Amino acid sequence: MPVQQHKKNRIRVQKRYIGTSNLALDCQVNIRSHKKILWQNPTPSSTRVYRPIRIRFLQETVDITKEETKYVEDQAKDLRKTEIPTSNGVIYVRHTLLPTMVDAKVCNSATNTVFMMKCYICKKTSQYFND
Repeated sequence: MPVQQHKKNRIRVQKRYIGTSNLALDCQVNIRSHKKILWQNPTPSSTRVYRPIRIRFLQETVDITKEETKYVEDQAKDLRKTEIPTSNGVIYVRHTLLPTMVDAKVCNSATNTVFMMKCYICKKTSQYFND
């Protein structure tokens, strides 16, 4: 089901409705290798071609976001090379997981940025940038 439809749908759980604010979803999309493009994502800013890593139905909080971030980082550390036997030998593919499509709420939680008007990278407010 496309992500756009997820926003419209709600799931009834224990006599209450859960919307997308109660859905923790970790996804991945394969784009390219280090030196050679293997597959080019036709819409890189779209979640249409993402594959779920894990789906959990729970209230999204700072602690849950940090838990999910740690889970994905641990999974990324455990990635192993893929060996592809060919007639000319073996091709090794090293997998790298990069968090490239993360919303601001997750970025703020992961970087301990409490105030939403602060940049989660440099911790400066918009007042600093407007000077």
